[in-house]
Amino acid sequence: MLRALRLAGVFVPATLAVSGVVIPAALPEEVTPVEDGYLYRDVVDGRQVFEYHYKSWNLQGNFSPRSLATDFRVRMGLPVLGPVTMGTGKGDLRNGVTVNFSRSVAKGSARLYLKGGRKVWAHVKAETITGKTDHDVHLFDLERTPKIARR
Repeated sequence: MLRALRLAGVFVPATLAVSGVVIPAALPEEVTPVEDGYLYRDVVDGRQVFEYHYKSWNLQGNFSPRSLATDFRVRMGLPVLGPVTMGTGKGDLRNGVTVNFSRSVAKGSARLYLKGGRKVWAHVKAETITGKTDHDVHLFDLERTPKIARR
């Protein structure tokens, strides 16, 4: 059976699933492996956009490279239902943006923050009906001029 990974609205054919992470047969240029997940990045209307997939978790956000004003959404993929939004948050990357959630399928938080002034990190800590997650990951470094295609 052929599996697919949804990244930023694009379905990528996949051939293997390991530890809940789907390993695609081929990744689009904008998608890079990050630890146990995948990261999509782009620039849209002057804002940096990202989407990180880790197991059943999906972190989506965008931020202004100048002000670091950030919008952040946390989703969890559920069988039959698909992705369910656990919560959203707004804030400044310098101070970190935390989304707390308490739903019947999961309770916890996800945080997007800076380490060392230029490294963007994400932390998901949650209890779900299938177990616990405590995942802290370096997503990418802030760049003076992003090396990704502008639209």
